[in-house]
Amino acid sequence: MISVAAALCVLSMAPGEAAAKGEQTLTGLRGIRWGMSVSEAIALFDRSVLVQQTKTSISGCYVRHAIPIRLLDEDWSIWLCEAPDQAVVTALNFETENRHTEHFDAFLAAFTEAYGPAHSYWHTCHNVNWNKTVQYDWYFPEMRVSLVDRDAPANWVVMRYEPPSDKVEYGPGVCIEPPLDLRRDAAPD
Repeated sequence: MISVAAALCVLSMAPGEAAAKGEQTLTGLRGIRWGMSVSEAIALFDRSVLVQQTKTSISGCYVRHAIPIRLLDEDWSIWLCEAPDQAVVTALNFETENRHTEHFDAFLAAFTEAYGPAHSYWHTCHNVNWNKTVQYDWYFPEMRVSLVDRDAPANWVVMRYEPPSDKVEYGPGVCIEPPLDLRRDAAPD
C-alpha cells in the first residue's frame, strides 16, 4: 500500500520541498522520460498489463499498456500514454481500476502541499451526463501535473503527468467560466 505522501513521491522532484514550489525541474517516475520507448518504461517495473490491443485514444491518452499498482488500498494503473504513431511515452495517467475513489480530497491536499496552490482550477464544468467535473493543474518547466475528477458524484479521478505543451486547454468537459489561478484568486465555496 502506498500512502498519499508516497504517491506524490512516486513522481520524484528535484531535492527539497521548496524545489517544487520554486518550479524547478521535475523528473519522471522511476526513470521514465518523455519520448522513451514503452518497452523500456515497462522494463523499469518488470510488469505490465495490456489495456487494449489496438492503440486508441481514451481520455486524451493513446494507450495499450499500463503498470498495475496499489495506492491507498485501491487498485490503480499507470497508463503509459503513447504518441499516436510511435510506441514512445508522452504522458502518464494514474487511473483507478474501478473508476471510483474516495481519496480525491486527500490527493488534492497532498498535491497542494507538494506543489503549492494550483495554477489553474476549473470549477464550473460538467460532463456529458451533466455531472460536475473539476480539474486542478500545476505547470512546471518540464511537466504539467493535473488532478481531475471526471464525474464528481461517481468520484472518477485521474492524475495526469505530461510534458508542457502549447495546446489550448478547455477544461474537463463543458465549462461555463475560465479557470481560476489559485495562486492569485481565492477558491469559491
